[in-house]
Amino acid sequence: MAQPTRESLAPMTDLSTPKPPNFTFHPPRSVGIATFMGSPIAGGALMALNERRLERSAGARTFLFGAIKCSFLSLF
Repeated sequence: MAQPTRESLAPMTDLSTPKPPNFTFHPPRSVGIATFMGSPIAGGALMALNERRLERSAGARTFLFGAIKCSFLSLF
């Protein structure tokens, strides 16, 4: 029976550096300006886009609905 070698025991993973994503995020300053100039809904929409780009759809919904709720409550 042949002895296992180090290469045969090593997991088959690619150790090369990962490629950077092909998208950019909206920086906090842009979100703040959108919130100040537009409304909390505008800032929440940008944050929701950032979350969607990270493939976190639950977080995106939370930001968007939270911004809508904040805007609605500020009317009263």
